[in-house]
Amino acid sequence: MDYLDLTEITIPQLEVKDAITKHGAPLTVKAVANIKIGSEEILLSNAVERLLGKTTDEIKKMAYETLEGHLRSMLGTLTIEEVNSDRALFSQKMITESQTDLAKLGLKIDVLTVKELSDTQGYLEALGKKRTSEVKRDAAVGSAQAEREATINATTAKKEAEVVRQGNIAQEAEADKERKVKIAQYEAETNAEQAKAAQAGPLATAEARKMVVERETEVELAKTRKMTEVAEAEAERKEKELLATEVKPAEAKKLAAIAEAEGKAKAVEIEAKAKPRRISS
Repeated sequence: MDYLDLTEITIPQLEVKDAITKHGAPLTVKAVANIKIGSEEILLSNAVERLLGKTTDEIKKMAYETLEGHLRSMLGTLTIEEVNSDRALFSQKMITESQTDLAKLGLKIDVLTVKELSDTQGYLEALGKKRTSEVKRDAAVGSAQAEREATINATTAKKEAEVVRQGNIAQEAEADKERKVKIAQYEAETNAEQAKAAQAGPLATAEARKMVVERETEVELAKTRKMTEVAEAEAERKEKELLATEVKPAEAKKLAAIAEAEGKAKAVEIEAKAKPRRISS
């Protein structure tokens, strides 16, 4: 029974010799690639169709030829400087460019690393020397510029320090003035409080005496009102007693006498009216 091995496959010697770059200079590239059969459904389907029954070495050869072709093709679009300046970017572009054709085989590339760049015409060496000269030149220029900037910065810093010093003097004078003003204000407030405190004792005594007098007056008024109320109550009581013991009995006696007199008068009147009747009869 045939089966597919899904473990990773390493291509340790991926090499393209004397590939012509964009400006016509030949370049040899040595790289290492790690590939495997993809787990995605479409990749597994392609792998079953194209790789089932093949050995690991056969699969490795197919992947090698695909990667080599793309590597040579891509080098034709780049200069040696572009390849050499950013190998990681070059590797990533290589992975992107070759993935479509690898996917047709059911493969995917995990890692591609550029190990070595070389050329037979000394281009890289000259490029390195040029870069070294540029670095030295830039270092010399940078050193001179840094020295110039240091001198300017030192002068500027000295001027700024003097400005700051003068500013500090002015701030100190202003702060001293404010401090003296605050001290004077504090002393004035203290004197005012002390004067107020000195008057507080007599004022408090007078106020207390005033309150005592007012309280005593209120007590006297209350006492007077109470005595008045008592006297009025007593007068009312005596009036009622007099009314009950003397006025009312006398009034009753008077009314009885009147009633008795009226009764006698009525009887006389009746008697008088009755006499003629007796005569006529």
